[in-house]
Amino acid sequence: MRILIADDDATARLLLERTLVKWGHEVQICCDGTEAAAALRQPDCPRLAILDWMMPGHSGVELCQMIRRRKETAGMYVFIFSARARKEDIIEGINAGADDYLTKPLDLAELQARLRTAERILRLHAELEEYVNELESALRRHNLLGEILGRVTRGTSTSAAPSETTGCDPDCLFRASGCMLPVLRDVFEPLGIQLNGGPAASASPAIPTGTLVAWSTLLSLSQNREVTLMFQASEAAAEQLRRTVLGTKLSPSHAHVREVLAEVLNLATARLKVTLENQGHELTVAVPAKVYEGGRARDAFVLPPGMSLCRLVSEPPGLEFRAYQHPTPRLDVAVQRLNSAHVLADTIWSPDFPDVPLLTRGTWLQVRYQAKLLQKLPKTQPVAVLELSSLVQRLAEGSHPVGGAQVMETDHR
Repeated sequence: MRILIADDDATARLLLERTLVKWGHEVQICCDGTEAAAALRQPDCPRLAILDWMMPGHSGVELCQMIRRRKETAGMYVFIFSARARKEDIIEGINAGADDYLTKPLDLAELQARLRTAERILRLHAELEEYVNELESALRRHNLLGEILGRVTRGTSTSAAPSETTGCDPDCLFRASGCMLPVLRDVFEPLGIQLNGGPAASASPAIPTGTLVAWSTLLSLSQNREVTLMFQASEAAAEQLRRTVLGTKLSPSHAHVREVLAEVLNLATARLKVTLENQGHELTVAVPAKVYEGGRARDAFVLPPGMSLCRLVSEPPGLEFRAYQHPTPRLDVAVQRLNSAHVLADTIWSPDFPDVPLLTRGTWLQVRYQAKLLQKLPKTQPVAVLELSSLVQRLAEGSHPVGGAQVMETDHR
């Protein structure tokens, strides 16, 4: 963890710095209140600060008040570190905005315990911020999906013959007579996009600079198959699609373009899922639509053996739809070895309440779910999972969740 230390006492500062570095922390040193105030105004300032009370320039109490007034630093965790140990001093420091109070001389065991508490609280704050961002993004995407659904519903005939999709299964998606093309036409034609194509020789996706790719992954839980859908658009085609969906109600925005691509793909994914489920197959959306942007340093994709491809291109040009199918191995993996390439093959039931599911079948095991299982289950207990292909793992590592940060969370264990 990065920690800012502000203290004009060189001896106390050096002791604190060496202790924190020994414990594995990264330390930023400030020798007085003025230097600390400048550091706190930087966009990448640490999320935890240890501030001496009495310093030239600004006192620790004044710095606390400044931290709480600024939106960018309001969520920092702040210690006041002082020889002033009277009860009244501690109350004044806490009232100024400090989260905790340390007294000199330094007690190392106490400092370590309080730092663990600070780390836990900062981690919880970060998770809460992430959930709030996800909810805000979901609300925007809900409104956007309404726009897209309105156009698709108005443009789709209610008398489509059901025979077009009879007998559909995951293998059928990759045959010329399969259900993918008619289902996708129902989604794309009302948006002014004509799709043509079918099964193709399996080839790694080429993602040129400036190209956006919305992608999602369906898993057939009944057949242990992965179907990864990729909706690729040139910059011009993506902007035209945004205009078709949103008109001129919103000014051009890269974020809006990504959201439109993602929601169009979400709608196509849902249509394919319903079509297959109507034929008796059990599917889950393992990874909802994310967006990958071409031009990254690691755009080389190597497809695993046995992956098949259905490729559909658009008229007018600039849009391409790909579906990759691959067998998904079912594995038994110890809880402590689970990672973000795994999807639960079976529901995990709570050890505390046997009738309550802890995580349901089809859950993509991102880091927060791995932590949940580690808290509730023995580390060596085997868990049945399906392993996502290397294609999905590579896409996830470099994608933007629409309206958010990096998708494939890093496992820090």
